[in-house]
Formats: sequence, C-alpha cells, structure tokens
Amino acid sequence: MTFDDPVLTDPTPAPARKSAPRSIFVVIALLVVGLVVLGGLAVSLQGRVDDLSEQVELLKSPTGTTTEESPTEEESEPDIAQFSDELDLYEEPADLEAFIDEISGSIVTVFCADSNGTGFASDLTGMDDGYKTFIVTNHHVIEDCLDDPASLSVTHGGEDEIETDAEIFGWDEENDLALIEVAVELPVLKTPAEFAERGQWTMAIGNPGPNEVVLHNATTFGHIIAIEDNYFNYTSALVNPGNSGGPLVNSRGEVIGVNSFGFVDQEIGLWNIAVDTDVLCEVVVDCG
Repeated sequence: MTFDDPVLTDPTPAPARKSAPRSIFVVIALLVVGLVVLGGLAVSLQGRVDDLSEQVELLKSPTGTTTEESPTEEESEPDIAQFSDELDLYEEPADLEAFIDEISGSIVTVFCADSNGTGFASDLTGMDDGYKTFIVTNHHVIEDCLDDPASLSVTHGGEDEIETDAEIFGWDEENDLALIEVAVELPVLKTPAEFAERGQWTMAIGNPGPNEVVLHNATTFGHIIAIEDNYFNYTSALVNPGNSGGPLVNSRGEVIGVNSFGFVDQEIGLWNIAVDTDVLCEVVVDCG
C-alpha cells in the first residue's frame, strides 16, 4: 500500500476583494439630486428677479405702464417747422410737398365775368360785418366785376371749389391790387418783417388754366432776381395767366408780393413781377 504525498495548503485563507461601502453611493446620489435642485432653484430665482425688475419699471412709470424708449435723433422724424424764422431764405423748404399743402389752404379762385384769377387769404384786418377774411388779388382780375358785382364768385378748397359769399372791398388800379372780403374763415398768409433780397428762394402759386380748365394750386419756383423801390419784386418763378393775384412766398411761407405781371418780350426778355402787399396799406386799407 502506498500513500500519496499530502498536498500542503496555506492555512491562511486568501483575502476577499473588498466592495465599496454603500454610504459612498448614497452620498453621490444625494449630491446629484442636490445639484439638480439647486439648478431649478437658480432658474426660478432668476425668473423672480426678472419679474421684480419689470414691477420696478412699472412703479417708475407715472401711468403704471411700461415706458418706451425715446427714438434717437437719427430715428426721429425731422421737425419741418415750415414757418420758422430760422429757415434760410435762400434755400427751399425741407419738405416741399408739405409746404405746398400748407400754402394751398390759403389760396382761392376768383371768377369774374368770363375770366378767372387767383387770390389768397391775408392777415389784414378791418373787413365789414358778416365777413371773416380778406382776400388779396389783382385789380385786373376783378376789374370787370366793378360794374357788375353779381358776376363775382370766389371758391376755396382747390378742386372742391367751395363757393363763399364775397364782395369787393377796395382796389388800387395803378399798382394792380385789390381786396375782396369773404364770409369764410381761411388760414392767412403773413408778410415778412423785412423786404426780400436778391437771390432768395421763391414760389409762385395760383390757379392758372387755358379756357375753362383750371389748374388748382399750380406752382412754379425760382429766386428773386431784382427789386425796384422795395415794392416790385422781379422773380424767375413763372407767372402764368391765371396765376395773377396769387402769392409769391419765401421759404418761410411769408408773402413777398402779389403775382401781377408776367410777360415775354423778344427785346427786353422774360419778366415776372410781384407787387409787395404793403402798397395796399398805403392806398386801399388802413393797416394801423
């Protein structure tokens, strides 16, 4: 009988592999949850801060509503101020379309017998009872109505041709000026404090037209080319038949004179003359 050699074993057992304690996983889980909760709280807090900021702005506004930011100087529309004393008399108005519309409100059409001319509302005062506005025009526009007052007709409103009661107040044949008083109140044109000077910008406006056609509030533009005795203004703005009696205005909308003569001569050239309205104060009406 034989015996195998005994197998010797280490009496000391092999150490077992250690696993991480459960407490570590718990801590990590709690940290993750905490971060998520803190993130939510931060978002919520930011929202409340934004709401609070809006409420503060509301309290600052006197009406309890949010206030809009004022537009910058570049974004805001320019203040045209057509009749400002600061406008350069040698330059045309900044917004010519608005300027023409403004002046047009003072323009009337004067019908007399078989012809027509133009007139404009003046800031002169002293009309008879029942009338509200003085209309300045030319003597040759109303000449045929002096012996036949019933043939006089005055309309305003441009192409609307709204007729109003009208009567001839006075005239100055030598300087081709006349005054009509009308029953309607119209926006008046004012005269400048000083006489015009050569080179200043001008606009002639009136109601010319061939035969029965009337071109309401037609405009021509130019400059003062000469002045005689302060009262007679020569302009390069054309004065067409029917423009007679209309105003020649500067870039501030002030009346330089009354468009009176426009003629072309092969020998002496082209002449367009506007007579200063101050002449009326010397002959036709007391201007005080």
